[in-house]
Amino acid sequence: MDDVARRLRACELRWNLEGAHGLDGGCSADVFAAARVGGDEVVVKLVNPPEQAHAEAAALAAWVDTGSAVRLIDTDFAVGALLLERVRPGTPLPVGNDEEASEVAAGLLASLHRAAPGAFPFATLAEVYPTLEARALDDIRLERRARGEPERGNAGLIRLGAAKATAMALCATTDRPVLLHGDFVDKNILRARDGYLAVDPSPRIGDPHSDVGFFAAYHPPAAAILQRASTIAELMGLDGGRATVGGGLNGAPKLSGVARGSTVAGHRPGEWPLQRAPDRALKRTG
Repeated sequence: MDDVARRLRACELRWNLEGAHGLDGGCSADVFAAARVGGDEVVVKLVNPPEQAHAEAAALAAWVDTGSAVRLIDTDFAVGALLLERVRPGTPLPVGNDEEASEVAAGLLASLHRAAPGAFPFATLAEVYPTLEARALDDIRLERRARGEPERGNAGLIRLGAAKATAMALCATTDRPVLLHGDFVDKNILRARDGYLAVDPSPRIGDPHSDVGFFAAYHPPAAAILQRASTIAELMGLDGGRATVGGGLNGAPKLSGVARGSTVAGHRPGEWPLQRAPDRALKRTG
């Protein structure tokens, strides 16, 4: 907390901010709303670890002309801080209307994926996947302890090996690597005055179907993961089969929240399509 206060104070002095107060929702960053003295509302994001601010800033700079991502105003890499526009009303994508959600997701992703990544050396999806897998394992262990449920997450755990193989196959067979958002979920899609904007990217280079699958896996209900991925891919002119694979590999850890014996888009847990993905759906795109 002392370090957060020090970093925030440095931002207040650098950017002439007042009225800073914390915002909810950050998992790997400390986020504060503030106002510039005599000016506009802004958001200060203290990235953790601070060095990751470079990649996030580079992604937002790459997307500046798309109108689909939050606007980056300034950076202070000495304290790992980003100064961002305040998105209003800033409400997340609502649940309960899968058709609308799919259209919003498809529109934003198509716009973001068209942007050139620039000269920044973004990591690839293949390079960051081991970290993502380790984070999923840490999350499961934490939930087991917090909930007192030692079996929680088993449905996903037994599929992590297949998920890794599928992710590597997805990476190896893409013909159009793009700058991925990397954390394209509901809470990172905020309502602005003229539509929706993407915020809080974890940028990397990889197959565009990965972002599609990520959204499909984390937007409720879980029973529609595969159909949702296919629908978004169709709207974007992508390969529905590859998008379904993307939804499957991102949905493997998600299965910890699916009731025992339930189905995911018609597949019982014992029939989860990850095991068949590399030789059925991961054809090279042309």
